[in-house]
Amino acid sequence: MNVKYLYEKGIINGRNEKTFAPGETVTRAELVKMIVEALSVDAAEEKTFSDVNDGDWFAPYVKKAAAAGIVNGDGGAFRPNGAVTREDA
Repeated sequence: MNVKYLYEKGIINGRNEKTFAPGETVTRAELVKMIVEALSVDAAEEKTFSDVNDGDWFAPYVKKAAAAGIVNGDGGAFRPNGAVTREDA
């Protein structure tokens, strides 16, 4: 699998239309989006976190991942902008 394939499938995308930033750290929100898209997670969007608002671009992905048991959060928060460590992944 290569980057072009993942991009075409909607699994990954860049920071904007002209910047991919492969050397930058991935956020928790970005990783959850990749997982939900790659696995075609289609769970009910029920669980919410104190730091995920309905208008956030990542909200539907976080809610689906939580409903599917992929993520749990910590103390009611998800920390969407936190960097992903190898342990997190």
